[in-house]
Amino acid sequence: MNDRLYRTKVLSILKALSVNSRNGPPYELDPIRRSVMTFAGIDEISFTDYMPLKQGIDGKFEVYHDLAPPYAMSTKSYARVFYSNQLNCCWRRFVICKEMCQLLWHDVPQMRVSSSVQAMALVASLALHPNQRRLLPQGWSEDASIRAAMDILFPMEDRVQIMEDCAAKGIKPSTFQIAQTYRVPEIYVKVLLIETIHNSLVTFWSEE
Repeated sequence: MNDRLYRTKVLSILKALSVNSRNGPPYELDPIRRSVMTFAGIDEISFTDYMPLKQGIDGKFEVYHDLAPPYAMSTKSYARVFYSNQLNCCWRRFVICKEMCQLLWHDVPQMRVSSSVQAMALVASLALHPNQRRLLPQGWSEDASIRAAMDILFPMEDRVQIMEDCAAKGIKPSTFQIAQTYRVPEIYVKVLLIETIHNSLVTFWSEE
């Protein structure tokens, strides 16, 4: 999946949320769910908690369709997002959003990201303290859904405002406070607000 397709899909969600008078932070999951249903062509998305059988698998999704009767013009599609019942509020919101984002391109060929989306994910991974890398969901280097989840729950517009406000005050952003405000994992806030990564992502979103 290329950069343009990524931007188009994520911006579609953000614009829809903005039109619908988005409240927050923290940004509610239900408006995101409705927007994903629209742009992914899914008739219904539901959330279900579960006890994961393997450590490190915090979420997954399943898509299924109604069996069409003979000569039916269309079928309905449904998605169920599963999230580990062991997650705290911040991680639960992130995992649910990430799994919903996968629905935006689960049927897109060549899901491995070979673009700046992948490059930034790799840079972010290397920027983390070695003892913290285990917290990264499996496949971040190739799964744009993780980037998309943070771009929706902690949007670039908000990040730019935070960085500008902190720069004006001559202080560093409090990643703990920001994570609490947006109800997202602090580890991702830390990565996204690293100056070099932040500036690269500003450039990424400014491209046509």
